[in-house]
Amino acid sequence: MSDEEDEERLLKDQDSREKQEYTNQKKGDQNKNKTFDDQSGPSKFDAIVILILVIMIGLSGFGLLKHYNVLIPSQPIDNDVRGVLSNIHQKDSAVQEVFNKISDGLQNVGDSKAPKEDELAIDSVLDSYISKIEQYTDVQTDWVDDQDEINKKIEEQLEDQQNIVQDLEELIIQQESEIQILKPVFSKNIYTYKELQNGIKVLFIQTTTEGIHMTITLNIGKKNDPQDKPGLTELLFRCLQTNFYIEIYNHYTTLTAQLNLFEELNTKLQELYNILIKPQFIDIEKNAKDLFDDLMHDSKFGDLEYVSEFLSQQTQLKELNILEVDQEQLYQQYIQHISADTLTLVFKTQDESESILDKLFQSDLTKLKNLHRFQQPIFQNRYPLGRHILKFKSDTEVLTILSMSDQYSCQRFLAYLLPKPFYGAMWQNHLLVTLDIDLGNILISINKLIQFLDYLKHADEIQLEHLYSQMLATEELLFNTKYEENLVKIGQNLFSDPIYALKGQESEPIFDKEEFKQYVSNLANNFVILVGSENFQYNQTYESQKDDSIFILDAVLNKVHQGFTYDLKPLVKLFELNNNYQFQLPSISPFLPENLAILSVCEPVYKIQGFGYQKVDDLSLTVKDGKFDGSREPKFETVEFVCEFPLPDFQVDCLEKEKAAQFSLTPFQIASNVWWKPSRLGAMVFTGLFIEKPESTLAQGKTMLKLLQKYYTELAKRLFQQEFLFGYELSFKETINGLNVQMLSYSEKQSEFQDKVFDLMSIDDEQLFYYVKDLLNKDIRRFHDQKLSLLTQQYYLPKIMLRPVNTPQEILNVLDEVDYQKFLEFQGSLLSSKIEILNIGNILPNDDAFEDSQETYMTRTLNLKGQNLKYIVQRESNNDMTSSVLNYYQTGLKNIETTSKLYFYADFLQSYSNNYFKMGQQVLIKRKPLGCADGLQVYMQGILPSEGNEEIEKFLKQANLHLSNLQDEDILEQKLYTINKLYNEIKFKTLQEESQFIWDKIVNKNYAFNEIQDVIRYLDDAFPQKLRECANLVMQGQMSVQVYAVDQSIENTEGIQSLEQLIDQDVYECFFTL
Repeated sequence: MSDEEDEERLLKDQDSREKQEYTNQKKGDQNKNKTFDDQSGPSKFDAIVILILVIMIGLSGFGLLKHYNVLIPSQPIDNDVRGVLSNIHQKDSAVQEVFNKISDGLQNVGDSKAPKEDELAIDSVLDSYISKIEQYTDVQTDWVDDQDEINKKIEEQLEDQQNIVQDLEELIIQQESEIQILKPVFSKNIYTYKELQNGIKVLFIQTTTEGIHMTITLNIGKKNDPQDKPGLTELLFRCLQTNFYIEIYNHYTTLTAQLNLFEELNTKLQELYNILIKPQFIDIEKNAKDLFDDLMHDSKFGDLEYVSEFLSQQTQLKELNILEVDQEQLYQQYIQHISADTLTLVFKTQDESESILDKLFQSDLTKLKNLHRFQQPIFQNRYPLGRHILKFKSDTEVLTILSMSDQYSCQRFLAYLLPKPFYGAMWQNHLLVTLDIDLGNILISINKLIQFLDYLKHADEIQLEHLYSQMLATEELLFNTKYEENLVKIGQNLFSDPIYALKGQESEPIFDKEEFKQYVSNLANNFVILVGSENFQYNQTYESQKDDSIFILDAVLNKVHQGFTYDLKPLVKLFELNNNYQFQLPSISPFLPENLAILSVCEPVYKIQGFGYQKVDDLSLTVKDGKFDGSREPKFETVEFVCEFPLPDFQVDCLEKEKAAQFSLTPFQIASNVWWKPSRLGAMVFTGLFIEKPESTLAQGKTMLKLLQKYYTELAKRLFQQEFLFGYELSFKETINGLNVQMLSYSEKQSEFQDKVFDLMSIDDEQLFYYVKDLLNKDIRRFHDQKLSLLTQQYYLPKIMLRPVNTPQEILNVLDEVDYQKFLEFQGSLLSSKIEILNIGNILPNDDAFEDSQETYMTRTLNLKGQNLKYIVQRESNNDMTSSVLNYYQTGLKNIETTSKLYFYADFLQSYSNNYFKMGQQVLIKRKPLGCADGLQVYMQGILPSEGNEEIEKFLKQANLHLSNLQDEDILEQKLYTINKLYNEIKFKTLQEESQFIWDKIVNKNYAFNEIQDVIRYLDDAFPQKLRECANLVMQGQMSVQVYAVDQSIENTEGIQSLEQLIDQDVYECFFTL
C-alpha cells in the first residue's frame, strides 16, 4: 500500500476516531492504550490512530496552523486534505523519529507487542492531543491553503463567540444590583428571578409536580377598550396570529403555553418575540362580525358580569362600531397598551433551569427595547343613563333586575329597604333584585317597584338617615363574622380592640338624601330585566353542615344578627295585585352604629361531653326589645355567650359561671368585656407614635400619664367630631413608660391628620384639665370599690396592661398634688422627649388581619426597659395543687430580626430542654408578643416558686452555653427545623395561584408579606453566628409570675416592684386576659 493511499484511508476515518477518543477521555477512561493491549503487535488500525495523533500534534505544535487553519463550519464538510504529509513530519526530528518507529511497527504485523517506550511516547502524544482539542468537542476540521483569508475568518469567528459570551454576562451582571434570588417563602418550590437589560422580567419556578408552563402577562384588558369601541381588546386577540392560549381579563391579558419537550422552547420564544415586536392580525372583518354576534348572544344568555359591563357602555347595542375596526386601529391599540414585563417559566429540575436560561439569553427576546413598564390601571365609571328593558324566553320563573352601579352606594341602601317579595343583593358592583313570581304578573310587579322608588323620593329624611346608619352597622357586624368557623375567631374578630381591618371594604360616606333621591329617580329608567336564566339566580339559602363549629357559628350569627335587626322588619306585607298598596318604612332601631350593645364572649371552657345535640332555639340571652322615641338615651342589655365544646351551652349565665370558678375548678378563662365599635374603613393608613415619658417616680409618672391620656381623649372628642364621623380613628393609651398615640386616617389625608393631632397635643385648656382630673378621681375610687382577685392558668402568661401598683390612696394623693402648672410642665417635658413611629402602612385586607390584630397594632404595649417585675399569686382552688413559675423576657419593640431570632431561640430552647435538661417536658418555651413588644415566655411547673426564677435562669445559662458550643451544621439543622415548621402555615392550592401571587407581590414590588413569611426570609439568610446571638435576647427586662398552691406559704422576696399575696388586695388597673 502506497503512502498516499494510507494517508487517504487514515483521513477518511479521522472524524470518527477523534470523536471516539474524545468520548473515551470524557468518560474517564484511564486505559488509553487499550487498543494496543488487545493484540500481540500493532495492527494497521492501531497505526492509523497513532498516525492521526502525530499529524495533529504536528499541526498544533509546530506552527503549521499559520498555514493550515481550522474552521468551524455550520454544515458537515467533506474530508479534504490539501498539502503533503511528508512536510509535516520533516518539521521536527523528534516527531520524525516517532513517525519512523510507527512506520516500523506497521511493517511488523506479527504477534509481537509494541515496545514499551513506544507506548510511553503514544501516551504522551495522546495526553497532549486531548488537552489541545478539549475545547473543540465534536467539531470537524477543514484544512485549506489560503492563509490570509482563513486567518481573517477565524479571527472574526472567535471575536463573535467572545462577544456572545460577554453579551450574556452583561445581560445578567449589568443588572446585578436588581437581581433577586427569591427564597422559598411561599412554598417549597424554588424561585429564581432575572431582569434582562431590555426590561423583561423572568421568573423561574422549580417544581417537581408541574410540567413546563410559559406565561406572558400583557398590560391590556377589557378596561382599555375605547369608549366608542367596546370589545376592541377581545377582537384584538381574536385576530392575533398565535398558538398561545389567550385569556382576557378586565385589566390584563395572559398568553400561556404548556411545553412537553425542551425542543419546543426555542420555537415558543421565537413566537413570543414575533408577537411582541411584529404582531400579525388575520381575518379582522370575519372576527369582528363573529365577536359582534357573540356579544349579542351573550347579552341574552351569557355571563352576567360581562353583559352588565357591555350594556353599561352603550345605550343601544346596534350602535356598536366594532364592525368598523381595521388593521391599523388594532395595531395602534396593541402597541399603545402592551407591556411585556412578566414572563414566567416553570420547570422541574435545575438542569432544565439552566437549559431554559441558555436558550432565553440567546433568543431574540433579549433584543426587545423600550418596553412599556407596568402601570396601575385607571378605574373609570362609564355608566351612561338610558333605558334597558330586555325580555327573554325562559323555562323558569325567576325575575332578576340588574341595576347599574352608583358611586354613593345608594343601591346597597335600596337593597336594604326593598319590600318583600323583592330580594336585593349586591353582585359584582351591581344590585340584583330577585323576585319569584308568575311570569304573567311581571309587568305589574315592575310597576310596583317603580311605585316604591317614587315613594322613597319623598320619605322622611331623618328616618332614612338612621336606617342608613343601621345598615352600615349590621353589614359590618356580619362582614366580620361570616368567614369564620368557630366562636373563638369570631370573638377575636368582633371584640378585638380596636377592630381596624375590614376586609377590603371602602369607606362609606354619610347618607345624602339628594344623592339617594337622584339615584332612585334614575333607576326607574335605568335597569335591565333578566327573566328566567338560571345563570342569574342568586342563591341566598345556606344550610348548615353537620359540623360542630359550623353549627355553633350559625347559631351565634343568627342570634347576634337578630339582636341588631330586631326592629327592622322591612315591609313584610306581600304585594297585592292592585295599585293601592301603601308603603311604610320600618321603625327606627335603637342600635345605631355609635351606640352598640356591649357584647361579652366567654373563651372556650373545655369539658368532655357526650354526643347529644342541643337545640339552638334554646338560646335565651338575646338583645331585649327597645323603643326609641328620641326623648331619652337608648338602653342596652348585655348579650352573653358561654361556649363549650363540642356544642355551646346557652343556658349558663356568664357572670355566674365566672363567679363559680373563683371557688371551684381551675383553670377557668374569664370573660372579656370589650366594646365593639364598627369602623367604616377601606384603604386607610394606621400610624402609631410612642412617646417616652420623662423620668419620674412610678406613682407620679403613671398618674400623670393617665391624666394626660384622658385630657387628650376629651380634646379629641371635641375637636375631631367631623373626622370621626367619616371613619377616622384616634386614641391615646398610657403604657408602662410612655404614651401611645394611635391614628387611623385616609392614606391621602394621613399627613394632614397627623399634623392636626400634634396641634391638638399642644392645646392648653385649664378648665378641661380640672374636669378630667375630677373624672379620674372618680374612676379610681369606683375601680377600687371592686375587689379584684387574680387567677392564673398553666402555660398562659396574662397579657398585662400594667399601671402603677400602688394603693388607691397613694394614687389619689399624687392626683391631689397635681395642679395645672405641674400638668403643663409634665406635658411639655413629654412632648420634648423621644417620639418613635412604631407602625405605618396600609391596612391589608387578608384573612390573618384579625387573628393577630393584637400583635399587629399597638393595643397592648408592654415595654419594660430593664425593669424587673414580680407577681406572686396563690391559687384559690383546692383541686389544683400545682405550683409553677412563668418568666416573660422583654426583648424590645417588635422588628423582623428580633422576631425571627425568637422563633429560632424558642425552638432551640425547647429542643434543649427535651434532650438535656433534667425537668424535661415540664419546661415549655415559646415566643410571645405583647402588643407592639416582643418577648420570650419560659414556663416551669412542679417547682417551688421561690426558687423558680433561679431555676429558669440556670436553665437559660446552660442552654446558652450549649448554643455557643454548637457546630455550625447543628445550628443550620435547628434553623431548618424552625423554617419547616413555619412553612406549614403558608399554603397555596395551585401553582398558578402561587405564580400570580409572586408576580404581584414581588416582581411588581407590591409587598404584602405577613410576619411568618418575613421570618422565613430572614432565617433563610441568617448565618450561624447571627443565631448564636440569641443568648443576648433576654437581657432587657423580665416579668415573673409565681403561682403557689393553696397549701404553700408565700415567702417574702425582694424585687424592684413586688406584689405580695394578692388575695383580697386592691390592685390599680392590672387587667388580665387569661
